[in-house]
Amino acid sequence: MTGFPKKDQAPYLVFACSKCGQYSFVKPTQKNKKCMRCGRTHNVSTLSGEIIKGVFAAREAVVQKQHQLKGTPQFISNNGFELAAPIPPKESNVREASLKKSQDPDDYSLAFRNILGVIRKEFARCPGYFILYWAEEARIPAKEVQFLMRNAVRQKILQPQKEGYFKILI
Repeated sequence: MTGFPKKDQAPYLVFACSKCGQYSFVKPTQKNKKCMRCGRTHNVSTLSGEIIKGVFAAREAVVQKQHQLKGTPQFISNNGFELAAPIPPKESNVREASLKKSQDPDDYSLAFRNILGVIRKEFARCPGYFILYWAEEARIPAKEVQFLMRNAVRQKILQPQKEGYFKILI
């Protein structure tokens, strides 16, 4: 048994944030939904989007729509004007950012700060488990991550928020 409900038929609204374009999903009975990327609060009754049955199907729809956005954009105006050079892609891979760490393999502080910098570019605030996940992806030991997070709070790089969220101040 995987722990998933056999028949998940609850409706979910899949929508794009009006500020940053990040896709998300919400129950239509909910009043508000806050964007995890930019922090904008949306009134659910005014949102338009696609209704999907089941939380897992809604999540998959969000992932697919988000991947469609990451294609190469065409910057061509109505008059035929094009950009002279393509815009370089921004660094979004946390693992690549963590590889920029110092030569000492036991010093994870620089890698951790790079991870926080990359996450900060994408999200206004994030849950603590999100930081733990990306640190794990960067192969920083869990024991070391807890130490680094405590130090970051002391150094006012991370600011604890309500419900286990953190605001990144670098």
